[in-house]
Amino acid sequence: MRDNPFDRAMAKADNAILQHLGRQCWIEIAGRKISLRGVLDEPVADVQLKRQAGQIHDVAPRLFVKSSDIAGMTPKARVDIGGQTYWVVTLDPDDNGYCYLTLARGKPGHAYVTPEWG
Repeated sequence: MRDNPFDRAMAKADNAILQHLGRQCWIEIAGRKISLRGVLDEPVADVQLKRQAGQIHDVAPRLFVKSSDIAGMTPKARVDIGGQTYWVVTLDPDDNGYCYLTLARGKPGHAYVTPEWG
């Protein structure tokens, strides 16, 4: 990891993204709430393809974090960001010291009710 100029440059860019675009998040790891910075990507609508060719229905939020900040985390871990509760569905592999968590809204085992659009 970071053994060549490209990897070092990417790690520097990823760190800058977390510092400037990240926000405080709380993740439950081994029964403890851990504070860290993460960048939340939360799509709000389906993606429609040109000419009605199809529809992509993936509005799962994703959280970009430092891999070292989430050591020991397991799927279904609770994540709190800005008053909203999520839980970890999947953890992408480490990519040069950073990774994405795919999240679900609400708590595991509880149906999430989408707020009405107003």
